[in-house]
Amino acid sequence: MREFKVILLIFLMLFIPPSAAEEETDALSEAGFEICDTCIEVTTLGAEQFGRNDRVMIILHITSQASDASLILNLRGTQGYMTVDEQRIETFSDEGIANVNMTYDSWQEGEHTIILEITDHSGRSLRIIELGTFDLMPALQTPHVSLQLSANGWLETGDDCLITRVFADETGPRWGADGTRSISGAPFKVLDSDQVLDCSIWPAGGYELMETYQNSLGQTTTSWLNFTIHNRPPPEFALAVQGDGFEVGKVCSVRISTNDANQDGFLLEWQISPELGSMGTGDMITCADWPAGVYKILLKVTNSEGISTTKGLNLIRVPASDASAEELATQPVQSVGSETETQSVGWYGIGGLSLLVAILVFMMLVKQPVTNDDEIDLNQMLVMDAEGLATHVDETGIIWRQHLDGGVDWWDEATGMWQRW
Repeated sequence: MREFKVILLIFLMLFIPPSAAEEETDALSEAGFEICDTCIEVTTLGAEQFGRNDRVMIILHITSQASDASLILNLRGTQGYMTVDEQRIETFSDEGIANVNMTYDSWQEGEHTIILEITDHSGRSLRIIELGTFDLMPALQTPHVSLQLSANGWLETGDDCLITRVFADETGPRWGADGTRSISGAPFKVLDSDQVLDCSIWPAGGYELMETYQNSLGQTTTSWLNFTIHNRPPPEFALAVQGDGFEVGKVCSVRISTNDANQDGFLLEWQISPELGSMGTGDMITCADWPAGVYKILLKVTNSEGISTTKGLNLIRVPASDASAEELATQPVQSVGSETETQSVGWYGIGGLSLLVAILVFMMLVKQPVTNDDEIDLNQMLVMDAEGLATHVDETGIIWRQHLDGGVDWWDEATGMWQRW
C-alpha cells in the first residue's frame, strides 16, 4: 500500500508546473546569464531638507557565459494610471561581468511601483525583478510657465514693452514625454521659439494673454497676463511768437512751446501763407526779413504713432520806417491816422457819382414806371447786388440768385440782405 502511495505522489508531481521564479531563472539561465540575487541593492535617495525621497537607485551584477553578449534592461515605474519606462542596452566585459547602476527619478508626488525587466534583443522577457513601492516626491522640475511683462505702469502705443515667456520642464524630457506650449490673446501669431514678445508694436486695447503647457505625463501648467495699451494722445503744444506787428528788420520769430514727454519723437511741418519757400522742420522759424504784410502760419506736429495736431496764428509785419520810396511803392500802405492828408478830389468824385445815379433813377422812373405788384422795386434793384450770379423773380415777386455749386439765396427786403435757402 505504501509503495502505491509513493508511485501516485511521483505521478502527480509530474503535472505540477514549476514556479514563476523557476521559470524566470530558467529563462535567464538558458540564455547564458546569471544574476546574484543577494547582490541586488535598492536604495532610496532624496533631498534631506524635505525629509522625503525622490529617487530610487538600483545596483546589481550580471554574469554572462559569452563576453560579446548583451541584454536590454527596462526600468519601469507606475504612479497612478501613468507608467514611465527607461531602456538601456547592457554589454559585458571580457570577463563576462556587467555591473548595473540605474536610477529612477520620480516625476510625480505619490507612490511609485518600480520593476526591472530584463529582455533579449528579440524582446523576449528573461526576468522581471519587483523592486517595491516607494512614496516619493518629484526629483526634477515639474512643468512651469510664466508670462512676465516689462513696461511702464501706464502703457501707451509705441512705448517700450516686452513680454518674456518663462518655461521649465525637466520631468517630460527625462522620460521622453515632451509636451506642447500654446499661447492665446496676442494680436499676432506667436511661435514656440519666440521667447520674448515685442508688444511695443501692438495696437491699443485690453489684452488677456494665456499660455498653457502639457506634457505626455499629463502634467499641466497655465499662466495669465492682463494689461492694457492706451492710445497715445495727440501732441500738445502752443505757438510762441515774438515780433508780431513789428517793422521789417526788427526781431521776429515763431517757435513751438511744449511740455509733452514725447516731444523728441515729434515731426514738425511749417506752412506759411503767402508762401515764402521751405521753412524746414526745426522747432523755430525766424521772420525778421519777411516783407511787410499779413501772414498765416500753420504748424502740424505728428508723433511717432502718426497722430497729429495742427495749430496756427496770424503774423503782421509792417514796412520799415526808413524804407525808400521804391520799397514803399511795393509794400502795403501804412495808415498813420490823423496825419493822413485828405484829398479834395475824393469829395468831387463822390458828388459827381451821386448826381449821375440820381439822373439815371429819374429817367428810368419817367420812361418806365413800375408797380410793386408786377416788377421789382427800382430802389431795391439799386441796393441789391447779385455779385455776378444769375437771378430770377418768381410769381410772388421774390428775387432769387443761384450759386455755382447749385445753392440759392433769396433777397430779404426787410433787412436788405441775401438769405441762404
